[in-house]
Amino acid sequence: MAGAGRYICGLVSALSRIDTTNEYFIFLKRRDQKRFSGLGENFHLVTLPNLSRPVRIVWEIAAPRQMVRRYGLDVWHSPHYLLPAGLDDVHSVVTFHDLTFFLMPHLYSGTKRRFFQAAIRHAAARADTIVAVSDTTRADARAVFPDLSPEKLVRVYSGTNGTFKPVTNPAALARLKTALQTGSKFVLFVGTLEKRKNLGVLLSAFHRLVHNGHPDARLVVVGKPENGLRQTLEAIRSLGLADRVVLPGYLPDADLPVLYSAASLFAYPSQYEGFGFPVVEAMACGTPVLTSNTSALREISGRSAMQVPPDDEAGWAARMHRVLSDEAFRSSLVDYGLERARRFSWQQTAEQMVEVYSRFRHRRTAIRVTEGQAENPFIARTPEKLSPLGAAILRTLVYSDIFDFPLTEDEVHASLIGATSTREAVRQMLRAQEMRPFVESSEGYFFLRGRGHLVEKRKERARASARLLA
Repeated sequence: MAGAGRYICGLVSALSRIDTTNEYFIFLKRRDQKRFSGLGENFHLVTLPNLSRPVRIVWEIAAPRQMVRRYGLDVWHSPHYLLPAGLDDVHSVVTFHDLTFFLMPHLYSGTKRRFFQAAIRHAAARADTIVAVSDTTRADARAVFPDLSPEKLVRVYSGTNGTFKPVTNPAALARLKTALQTGSKFVLFVGTLEKRKNLGVLLSAFHRLVHNGHPDARLVVVGKPENGLRQTLEAIRSLGLADRVVLPGYLPDADLPVLYSAASLFAYPSQYEGFGFPVVEAMACGTPVLTSNTSALREISGRSAMQVPPDDEAGWAARMHRVLSDEAFRSSLVDYGLERARRFSWQQTAEQMVEVYSRFRHRRTAIRVTEGQAENPFIARTPEKLSPLGAAILRTLVYSDIFDFPLTEDEVHASLIGATSTREAVRQMLRAQEMRPFVESSEGYFFLRGRGHLVEKRKERARASARLLA
């Protein structure tokens, strides 16, 4: 799970354990419900349809105003940068995880960079409170937005949960090493394979390590492929490390504690992080950690003996050699890391977030749902004479009509509410006789009967977005 997902799941779970007073409404996709099972009675899951990316972005920007009114919310917390417009009746909180879109813009495509820069600028200007996940992120936000009030920026560290602890079961450790073919000694990296993770330096340093007394060592690189994958594969090939580097791809969180525990060393040479979940998780599992001496990694690791300049290949090779060769040094890193990791728990995060939320509880009295799961406000009743697929298409168009947003054929298929179907079946149903009393189309867009003016409205929004991103 990526960092944003870790943050949301960890925070919500901890809030459920410590706060039985406030009411919480969690807006999420239906497929993510299983991640939030077992929450307290004061937590209500409001499920959303499986939206296509364009429709989801519209929802994130426009729909929350309706949710505020429907549920009488006092506080709206956006946990990942995007703050909806028009939240004037509630206290708005947004979490900034890092400022890479401003500090390292060259790592992103032009469209993605411009979108997130605009979204973060909007959040910085309109949010009542900005939660920074580290002092580093807080300082970076002040540097990027010098007019931000210090009182508006609150540092609340992210955390880790109790599943990350040393695994000492010999059979479990042996099974993992056999399954991944790691050998008895391996260096571990966990994280998305992005350019800023700096895997080229790690691979070059590992190459030196292999030729400096550790010919049996392996490097295990775990994570979802991103924009650094091609460079990583090229480096492995050019350095002749194909038989020494293991690339298992993404592994589920349940496998990580035993993976960290089995590693001889965890190495994380990232050029920039706003927090650094893998560093905390590895320390909590009793694995000796080396990381960069930059950004929040210096802050979170907290000890210079664990830190190496991110671009110092020779320094990384020498420090890894010492960890693998000097048992006293290795043990000191393990003991320090276990103690250091205790400073970052989701319970502490949740306690501080409750304080943030509670500052503004007096502004409105919430209309709370106290029994059962909150009703999904988007699943409209449909005429009984429609087929299941026709009813699903109509529900999808009713939902999109909330935002004055007609859909293309592909968007209807991708966002289908309450059913799954092939693209061809959706295409035929959109034009079927049974849909004609309810659905019209124009210029490739589909919408509820009598709502054809929305086509031009959507086109104008697209032109406005293009001007914003130009």
